[in-house]
Amino acid sequence: MISFMIIFSLSDIFAYISRGDSYIGVQISNIIYFLMMCAGSFTWFLFICVKMGYSKSILKLLLYTSAPMALLTVAIVLNPVHGFFFTVDEANLYSRGNGLIITWIVEWGYMIAATTMNIIAAAKEKRSYKRSEYIGYIFFVLPLLLSALLQMIFYGTTTIQIGFMFAIFMVFVIRQSHQAQKDGLTGLNNKNAFLNYRDTFVNKNREYSLC
Repeated sequence: MISFMIIFSLSDIFAYISRGDSYIGVQISNIIYFLMMCAGSFTWFLFICVKMGYSKSILKLLLYTSAPMALLTVAIVLNPVHGFFFTVDEANLYSRGNGLIITWIVEWGYMIAATTMNIIAAAKEKRSYKRSEYIGYIFFVLPLLLSALLQMIFYGTTTIQIGFMFAIFMVFVIRQSHQAQKDGLTGLNNKNAFLNYRDTFVNKNREYSLC
């Protein structure tokens, strides 16, 4: 996702530089911009599916869930032919097309599906430290939602990159916190995980035996 985010940001910068100067530059940079937006959402969806254990086979997961992404990718690449997602006029200036709504539906479809699976997993999880990790992933979508709304309302501003970076940083912090409770070699719970598990009994005033 970080790689997609870097390419996504660079394409937006290049689109701004090419604006009004290069027809090919505006076309290519905006195609990459659209593709990276979709790729980021799809990657997050795959991450949640694997993390929550919804699919044991990544190949089957890709087969069943990649169809919208694949179709949208082909349509975006062919945009210079049909101009459905965006157009570039004679002055080499970019304008949104009606197809932009389709990209939003696919992107947010993956996000909503991932968030829903996350909420279900958090509700079913009995271990407090795992539940807190899952709940943290739920908040991934909030900075993206806020930045996307701002960019839609204030046309011409660039806020979605900031939202993506904020969301990725949140995931990084959550992952680091979770890994602090795992042994790096065996993947088993360490002392920190044990203390957190013990605290669940102490905080609930439940009796427990320590052997």
